[in-house]
Amino acid sequence: MTNNSNEVEKLERIMEQLAESVLELSDEAIRAEITEFGVDPREEAERIRLLLREASEQETSRCRRLNERSDLG
Repeated sequence: MTNNSNEVEKLERIMEQLAESVLELSDEAIRAEITEFGVDPREEAERIRLLLREASEQETSRCRRLNERSDLG
């Protein structure tokens, strides 16, 4: 289990570092990078908004289920 826990922690650190590096980029740098790959920045922004909205809804639903279970116990 400890090995698995270490791997999860490593992955979490990588994700945090990735998020920090993206936050440091300017809007212009992000647009340029996206466009370089032939992606429409507006379409990509909408796709990401949808992903975040879905993740938020799933988390809200998960929390609601957990609260319902704790109310029953």
